[in-house]
Amino acid sequence: MNSMKLKIIITSILFSNLLISQSQESTFDNISVEGLKQDLAILKENLEAIHAGLYTYTPKSAMDSFFLQVEKEITTPLTPVDFYRRILPLNNLIRNGHTLIIPPESWSQYVATAAVHLPFDIFTSNDRIFILRNFTNNKNIKEGDELISIDGIDTKEILDELIQSANKDGYNHTFPLVLINQDFSEYFANVIATKPEYTIKLKQNNEVAEYKIQCKTIEEIRTIAKRKYQFDKLPWYGGIENPPLEYEVLDKTALLRLPTFSIYNIKDTGIDYKTFFKNAFTDIDQKNIQSLIIDLRGNGGGHADVGLELFSYLYDKPVRLFKDMHAITRTIPDKEYYLGSSLWQYFMMKLALKKVNKTKFTPRIWAAKMNKLTLVEKEPSAPIFNGDVYVLIDGWVFSASAMFSALIKNTNRGIFIGEETGGNPKIQIGDFEQMLTLPNSGLRMRIPLFYEEMDVDFPNPKRGIVPDIHKRNDITQEIAKEDSVLNWVISKIESDLEK
Repeated sequence: MNSMKLKIIITSILFSNLLISQSQESTFDNISVEGLKQDLAILKENLEAIHAGLYTYTPKSAMDSFFLQVEKEITTPLTPVDFYRRILPLNNLIRNGHTLIIPPESWSQYVATAAVHLPFDIFTSNDRIFILRNFTNNKNIKEGDELISIDGIDTKEILDELIQSANKDGYNHTFPLVLINQDFSEYFANVIATKPEYTIKLKQNNEVAEYKIQCKTIEEIRTIAKRKYQFDKLPWYGGIENPPLEYEVLDKTALLRLPTFSIYNIKDTGIDYKTFFKNAFTDIDQKNIQSLIIDLRGNGGGHADVGLELFSYLYDKPVRLFKDMHAITRTIPDKEYYLGSSLWQYFMMKLALKKVNKTKFTPRIWAAKMNKLTLVEKEPSAPIFNGDVYVLIDGWVFSASAMFSALIKNTNRGIFIGEETGGNPKIQIGDFEQMLTLPNSGLRMRIPLFYEEMDVDFPNPKRGIVPDIHKRNDITQEIAKEDSVLNWVISKIESDLEK
């Protein structure tokens, strides 16, 4: 990576200074230069010591240059959020979706309770931003209007800044986009600015209109969302609203809706996933159904066991999920900076991991089971479904659901329809995550310990799985709450049956 490109990565996020006039962020105390540099050094030391995939996409020399450049540019005290924003470009160097750079707790609480936000939900399409829901009092602003600029900054530039600042697997963009679509106002506040008022430009019926927008707290936005749109606006990590596993028969086609692979979320609804899949595929077999739609959209992962159990009904040979799974250490450099008891963190790592060589440690069988990790070969389950499989995917398909998709791709067992998955189907760095909290700024970083390589034949695509057929709602369909992707697949299956 040349120095000019690295400089662009480091400084690009600072364009947000253009939007910080009248900002409410100055109420936070500054951290001394010495404190900031100490935090930077602690962060670098801990990433190098325990992050198993730190150099998967970026060589050590470029990573070192990033930290040196940030240290050089810290010449005056900064607020915690200013420091956080200077660290965010790490997401574009590490490129791992399980690695999270999290603002200090004081800032997160402020954003959630006291800060005012842009009062919109958005829908992005081809680098354009559309108003999906309007939480302002301005009735001239309509759902479907295109947002062109905010305080004179082109929204394409803003969108690119948010994407670059977000965590992602490889060079994938769909995972950042689904997060931004879900929580645009929160991402904007964290990455760019919080202000009581913005001037926006909208394209309305091919004409440009300008409005001054008064921002609102999250609680005010939630109140309006319930009244105006009959939904509770919760952040993406707020839980699974729909049943975690659903099965139905649509004429001659079976449909599995699977919004999560989390064993805990599934158990909370009283469902046993093994029994669920057994009953579903028994019913499919008895009814001689020849087409199966597996809807993974919105499935941010959970536990690979669930996806592996599902796959065992689709393929008649044993499969193994991981070719390699290892950590690079079983000790933590600065135990006192990690969430929870330092003695407990140290004890668990020493106990749960066994040494293979100086830089490779694998989980013991009991530790893998405790963490719901699948390390053994999975035999086929009966009855095997041999019909056509259509897998609906989007940017939410990540982690465990991306692993399931990798098995489908590797065996050519289905057709992918929708948008690129958010998760990498070959290499992921996750599990046994440790939460580091820096002592001066309070900045938090979730660091995954395990490098996980799936047992598949294709090379690392450095992104998600690209669908065989790209389909997505447009803004009109999204406002109308249509499901153009599922409707298209059902229509295709019916058309094929008539031939």
